[in-house]
Amino acid sequence: MLTLTEILRASHVRRWNIVATSRDQSVAEHSFNVCMIVRALCKRLDIPDEELTKAALEHDLDEIVFGDIPSPMKQKMQLDGINLNDYVAQEMRELTAFQKGILKIADLLDAILFLRDHKIDRHGEDVLRDVNHRLAHHMVACCSNSPTVKAEVNMFVSEMLL
Repeated sequence: MLTLTEILRASHVRRWNIVATSRDQSVAEHSFNVCMIVRALCKRLDIPDEELTKAALEHDLDEIVFGDIPSPMKQKMQLDGINLNDYVAQEMRELTAFQKGILKIADLLDAILFLRDHKIDRHGEDVLRDVNHRLAHHMVACCSNSPTVKAEVNMFVSEMLL
């Protein structure tokens, strides 16, 4: 389990290590943004937000230990049976598949909003395109059981990306 002092270092851990950006984004900033997006989306869906907002604040605590490992590397490591998101000992909340989907949508939305404003080069464009594709995939997976939820999530994401 991380100490509070270690957790507070999240403001010093830089994201987007392999993407050229016009400014840095810290893990703390990202976690706050994801939390606020989760709260807004839960309000839109009229569902409780307490567990999800707590999970949003904690979802990248592993990066305090490892730094921001690019998604392609995390995906390769997962194929090899290594999941760094579970490495840091912390009280992991039991989230439903739907809650995990909402959290992932918020995570990807923050990435899109940041990259859209701060990417610098063609590689940044490629990463942004990949994140947009991943968001579309997670929206389908998360909301396929309810046409009403799907419509609300689609409208929310569209409004965020205006």
